[in-house]
This record gives sequence, C-alpha cells and structure tokens, in this order.
Amino acid sequence: MPLYIFITLLMDIGDQTVFKHNNDDSLTDMSSLSIPPDTTEIDLEKNAINGLQSDAFPNLGNVLEMTLHSNSLGTNGIHKDALQSLSALTTLKLSNNELSSLHYLTFQNVTSITDLVVGSNLLSDFQEGTLNYLINLEDLNIRNSLFTQIKRHYFSGLTKLRFLKMKNNQIQNIEQDSFADNHILELIEIYENQLQTWSYDTFGASTFYLNKVLRIELAINPMHCDCGINWLKVKEESGIILFDDNSYPECSTPQEMNGLSWSQVKQQLTCDCMCFSSIHVLVLECSHCIIFRVMMYLVLVYHTSIQ
Repeated sequence: MPLYIFITLLMDIGDQTVFKHNNDDSLTDMSSLSIPPDTTEIDLEKNAINGLQSDAFPNLGNVLEMTLHSNSLGTNGIHKDALQSLSALTTLKLSNNELSSLHYLTFQNVTSITDLVVGSNLLSDFQEGTLNYLINLEDLNIRNSLFTQIKRHYFSGLTKLRFLKMKNNQIQNIEQDSFADNHILELIEIYENQLQTWSYDTFGASTFYLNKVLRIELAINPMHCDCGINWLKVKEESGIILFDDNSYPECSTPQEMNGLSWSQVKQQLTCDCMCFSSIHVLVLECSHCIIFRVMMYLVLVYHTSIQ
C-alpha cells in the first residue's frame, strides 16, 4: 500500500504566494488551516475535505487560483457563502469530487472567475441562476458528469464564454436558445454523449449570424442523419463551423447510413426547407420557410421603393 506524506508548503514565487497542502486524509475541513492573507494561489489537491462552510476562506481577497481537485466534497457540500471572500478569484478547480448539486448562490461573490472546472463529479443539473453570476467566465469544464440535457438557463448571460467542455456525459437534448448569449464561443466539446440530433435553434437568432469560426467536437454520439442536422452541414460548408478530423460526427441511424461519417453522407441529404438571403444562408423548419420568404420579399419591396 503506498505511503503518502502530506506537507504544508508556503512558497514565494515572484509576486505570487502559493499555499500547498496535499495528500492529507485527516484534513476534512478548512478549520485547521492557517492561510496567510497575502496568498495568491491555494492548492488543496488530494485531501479529504468533505465540505466548505460559510466564509471558508476569510481575508483571502488576493487569491487568484484555487485547486480542490480530488477531495471528498459532496458529503457536506459547498455552503452558498463559502467563497464570499475570494473576490479576486479567476480560476477554480473542483473536479474529481462527489458534488451532486451546487447552490444557485455559490458563485454570487466570485464574478471574476474566468476558468471553472466542475467536471468528474455527480452533477446532473444546475439550478437556474447558478452560473449566471459568472459574467467573466471564458472556460467551463463539466466533463465526465451525469448531465442528460443542456437547459436554456445554464449558460444564459455568459457573453464571454469561449470554451465549453462537456464530453462524456449522458446528454440527449440541447434546449432551444441554450447558446443564444454565447456569441464568441470557439469550442463546443460534446463528444461521448447520447445526442441523436441538434436543432439550429439552440443558438437562437445568432445561429444565422455566426461570424466567428466555431469548432465542434461531436464524435461518439448516436446521430440520426436527416435534414434536422442539415443546418450544421450548411455552416460547415461556409467555413463557420469546423469539425476536427478525429471528432467528425458519425451516423447511427437510419440503418442504411449506420457507421458512415457526415463527410460520406452529407451529399445524400437533400432538404427542401432551406432559405437564402443575399447575406446569410438560413436553414429553417418547413413551417417557417414561407414566412421568411414573405419577409424577404417585403424587405426587397421596401428597399426598391426608397431608391
């Protein structure tokens, strides 16, 4: 059986003061630790911390990065005010714990966070408003969790979100407008899930005005290859959406397309409900196509009349 020796270290590295306390099975809460107020980084990886009480980090307003990876968080959870003194925090790593839920006010006082890692827990849902305080969030990691769907309120208001990492969950559905506020997304990593289709309306109105290249990693999902995914094909062909070679979507159904990658079958998808304007290609549901064409006609008539 391996022997782990825990040690508390306080290191000054340039302008940073790093507090480290690792591999301590007797450390179950924060009460026994004395962390200097000038600390800028806290590393509490691989202990046995099972909960964070209210104001667990008092007088630590200089901390920029905190790691609580591989503890036992979940038994007593994270109090809604546990992080309230960490006003300068930019990076928070809570992965590989036992968290099954987060209070919706957990992040209300740490709006400066840009990188959040909560993957490898037992999370299957976020209460409405939980992430909405994180107005500066750029990188979100919920990998290896138990999410079965992405709800529209999860990422609402996260206008700076660039990297969304959701691999190896059980995601079957992405609700309408889930990414409507995330206009500068660069990566959606959603491979190894249970998606069968992906509707254009998950991006809301911004679907039609994506002008930044978006990389999507969609492999290892049981995709149904029909016109419901044709909007992705159109955006890919226009260079707006990119699929990495090793994460290219593969068809599970219909039977005749099983095992084929989209690159092999996309030319076989013939969809009637595609509407074009002089500026953007819009892929709409059939019921919306006629309305769109009428609107475009009226716009054309208006511009002609004022010339």
